[in-house]
Amino acid sequence: HNIGSPENVKNLSGNLGIFEWKIGLSATPEREYDEDGNDFINNEIGDVFFKFTLEDAIKKGILCEFDYIPLCYSLDDDDRKRIKGIYSAHQAKIKSGQKVSKIDLYIQLANVRKTSKTKIPIFKKFIRDNVKLLNRCIIFTETKEYAKLIQDVVIQYVPDYHTYYAEDDKISLELFTNGEFDCLISCKKISEGIDIKSVRNIILFSTSRAKLETVQRVGRCLRIDPNDPHKRSNVIDFINEDDFKDNGEIYDPTDKKRYIWMKQMSEVRRE
Repeated sequence: HNIGSPENVKNLSGNLGIFEWKIGLSATPEREYDEDGNDFINNEIGDVFFKFTLEDAIKKGILCEFDYIPLCYSLDDDDRKRIKGIYSAHQAKIKSGQKVSKIDLYIQLANVRKTSKTKIPIFKKFIRDNVKLLNRCIIFTETKEYAKLIQDVVIQYVPDYHTYYAEDDKISLELFTNGEFDCLISCKKISEGIDIKSVRNIILFSTSRAKLETVQRVGRCLRIDPNDPHKRSNVIDFINEDDFKDNGEIYDPTDKKRYIWMKQMSEVRRE
């Protein structure tokens, strides 16, 4: 997934020609907002010549079908103050002649959304009415601090949950894989590189603008489970309803785009 990273572009550009045959396999070969990385992949590895999408995999029965459950939220006054401060700082840098990046701006704005506390009461109400969705569930948050807010809700319904972060021992992940407990709260650590077939539910408090991370996280619950041949998964996603309004902000409506894409994928059926 990271062949187009800046470090690889710097160290490997022009050095892969010694290999007569090269093939790359990736869930998302396109790197958002990184033309240098995309050019490197195309020049050093080659153009995409075959695609097998999530839609294809669901139709073929390689991945399971899923239901998409969007939960709408709005930013509060504190969130909007944070956004205003980010815009002000961005404009001040431009006026002072500093080199600024829209990517950095997008990241800061996205972090406001990812850590908005207005999601918490919505989550409380939803889980109160849908406790079963905490069974074989992974909850993704942006930070450990935000995860603690989620823990306060989860513990009311599933006392035996665990957290798993980058610095944690893998024993929690292994116990979850083995079914020793049913709910795992984490950040980015388990977005890729795991195969837990029994996961049925994914709750996304935090998602990236890049589709790569969303594909990886949703993929945690789409594995076919031989012990559960009728498995059907659920993806619970927090959507900022402001993305469906024309408010003139320069921020790209990523939640709206993800909502449309995920809804389309959830309508795909096995052939």
